[in-house]
Amino acid sequence: MAHLFLTRAGRALCTKNTWRMVQRYAQRIGLNDQIGPHTLRHCFATHMLEAGARLVAVQRLLGH
Repeated sequence: MAHLFLTRAGRALCTKNTWRMVQRYAQRIGLNDQIGPHTLRHCFATHMLEAGARLVAVQRLLGH
Protein backbone atom coordinates (compact mmCIF):
# COMPACT_ATOMS: atom_id res chain seq x y z
CA MET A 1 0.00 0.00 0.00
CA ALA A 2 1.31 3.44 -0.90
CA HIS A 3 0.85 6.25 1.59
CA LEU A 4 0.10 9.85 0.68
CA PHE A 5 1.65 11.46 3.75
CA LEU A 6 5.05 10.43 5.10
CA THR A 7 7.11 11.44 8.11
CA ARG A 8 10.59 12.86 7.71
CA ALA A 9 11.86 9.32 8.27
CA GLY A 10 9.78 8.06 5.32
CA ARG A 11 7.20 6.14 7.36
CA ALA A 12 3.45 6.54 6.98
CA LEU A 13 2.04 9.49 8.91
CA CYS A 14 -0.60 8.26 11.35
CA THR A 15 -4.19 9.42 11.04
CA LYS A 16 -4.16 11.34 14.32
CA ASN A 17 -1.11 13.42 13.36
CA THR A 18 -2.53 14.08 9.89
CA TRP A 19 -5.75 15.36 11.47
CA ARG A 20 -3.81 17.61 13.86
CA MET A 21 -1.81 19.04 10.98
CA VAL A 22 -4.97 19.84 9.00
CA GLN A 23 -6.47 21.53 12.09
CA ARG A 24 -3.36 23.62 12.65
CA TYR A 25 -3.23 24.87 9.04
CA ALA A 26 -6.98 25.57 9.02
CA GLN A 27 -6.56 27.78 12.09
CA ARG A 28 -3.61 29.59 10.50
CA ILE A 29 -5.74 30.65 7.54
CA GLY A 30 -8.66 31.67 9.72
CA LEU A 31 -11.06 28.76 9.36
CA ASN A 32 -12.90 28.56 12.64
CA ASP A 33 -15.08 25.59 11.72
CA GLN A 34 -14.04 22.08 12.63
CA ILE A 35 -11.98 20.66 9.79
CA GLY A 36 -11.36 16.95 9.81
CA PRO A 37 -10.34 14.04 7.60
CA HIS A 38 -13.77 13.79 5.95
CA THR A 39 -13.63 17.47 4.96
CA LEU A 40 -10.21 16.88 3.40
CA ARG A 41 -11.53 13.89 1.44
CA HIS A 42 -14.55 15.88 0.26
CA CYS A 43 -12.39 18.80 -0.89
CA PHE A 44 -10.07 16.41 -2.72
CA ALA A 45 -12.97 14.74 -4.54
CA THR A 46 -14.62 18.06 -5.42
CA HIS A 47 -11.36 19.49 -6.77
CA MET A 48 -10.71 16.39 -8.88
CA LEU A 49 -14.23 16.40 -10.36
CA GLU A 50 -14.10 20.14 -11.12
CA ALA A 51 -10.75 19.61 -12.83
CA GLY A 52 -12.33 17.07 -15.17
CA ALA A 53 -11.57 13.74 -13.50
CA ARG A 54 -13.99 10.92 -14.18
CA LEU A 55 -16.28 9.99 -11.30
CA VAL A 56 -15.16 6.35 -11.42
CA ALA A 57 -11.51 7.40 -11.09
CA VAL A 58 -12.27 9.61 -8.07
CA GLN A 59 -14.26 6.80 -6.45
CA ARG A 60 -11.32 4.44 -6.86
CA LEU A 61 -8.92 6.97 -5.36
CA LEU A 62 -11.21 7.32 -2.35
CA GLY A 63 -11.49 3.57 -1.95
CA HIS A 64 -15.14 3.19 -2.98
